[in-house]
Amino acid sequence: MNSTGLKPNRRILLVDDNTSIHDDFRKILSPENSRKAAVKKLGAALFDRTEPAREQTSFELDSAHQGQEGLEMVKTALAEQRPYALAFVDVRMPPGWDGVETIARIWEVQPDLQIVVCTAYSDYSWEEMRSKVNQPDSLLVLKKPFDNIEVQQLAHTLTKKWQLNHQSALQLTELARANESLLMSEERFSKAFHESPLPSGIQSFPDQRFVDVNRRLAEVAGYPREEMIGRTAADLFLWEKPEVLDKWFGAVEGRAELVCDREHSANF
Repeated sequence: MNSTGLKPNRRILLVDDNTSIHDDFRKILSPENSRKAAVKKLGAALFDRTEPAREQTSFELDSAHQGQEGLEMVKTALAEQRPYALAFVDVRMPPGWDGVETIARIWEVQPDLQIVVCTAYSDYSWEEMRSKVNQPDSLLVLKKPFDNIEVQQLAHTLTKKWQLNHQSALQLTELARANESLLMSEERFSKAFHESPLPSGIQSFPDQRFVDVNRRLAEVAGYPREEMIGRTAADLFLWEKPEVLDKWFGAVEGRAELVCDREHSANF
């Protein structure tokens, strides 16, 4: 299991050509440095505060100033198995790709990335914007000038959403592997059962109807395999045929003798 499935993923990418926007986001989402945190703890101790000030959740914020740069950073993060959980993408980023094209290209390589469009105004209507990306229902908009609390709420909610989606995908993958392993086990059992030289059958409980019989039992019983399935031994008069009993129990006794010989040899 990937390490991002075991701990919160708070990696966020900001794609915006305005440097001041990057500074604003860093102030909102980046944690306080350890020196400030230490001062707060010291102050709480000196003034006998029962509840020291709660520290801000730490988000790992990376910056890209053009869409092409942002796409390469997403690819690199995936290659390093440290994917971003969330991206804030500006709509207007001349002279390169605009935000809509950037989002469409990013979602081609990381469809599960949560994305928020940041815009004061746009060259696209909302419907045009939705039609140009391949996951319109996953698109959210943050209007400029944005509210600090709204940015924090989006960061918390969408990184958590990514985490839940990621864990769900991992569980589905593990389930698929378990089902594949079970199918392989069933195939091995079926092959051993049908190719066994011993006459063998599988009966349901409690009506004792044959669910399956192997080739050897069908030969001994003198019935096509298809006719035996769904019927009981009594229906087929198996116990009334001495040749069936001799062949069946003779095979079983031979197998038992072989097992006893092996156990006897193992004791010496």
